[in-house]
Amino acid sequence: NTMVSQLLANPRYLSGRRFAYDAIPVLVATHHYKHQHGDWPDSLDALVPDLMPAVPIDPFNGEPIGYDIENGEPVLHSVGKDLIPGNDDDPMIPISTP
Repeated sequence: NTMVSQLLANPRYLSGRRFAYDAIPVLVATHHYKHQHGDWPDSLDALVPDLMPAVPIDPFNGEPIGYDIENGEPVLHSVGKDLIPGNDDDPMIPISTP
């Protein structure tokens, strides 16, 4: 499975194990959304409530996990243990097409 392989291939993805675990339903829901609508969602709120009951919470800061489109591909991200967003060591998971 490509998504699981991505999680295991880079330690940055696993630096927040809880974040990675919580991201699994988001990975499934975003792919389902793309299949239904032909494009990635603009935000994770577009997945609620039809594909997910709520946007998962970032285990580090208690706010919804981050979601951005980078180079046309969606990425989930967390602020990480230092609570400062945008650092190179922040947990992130690209949501690429399998």
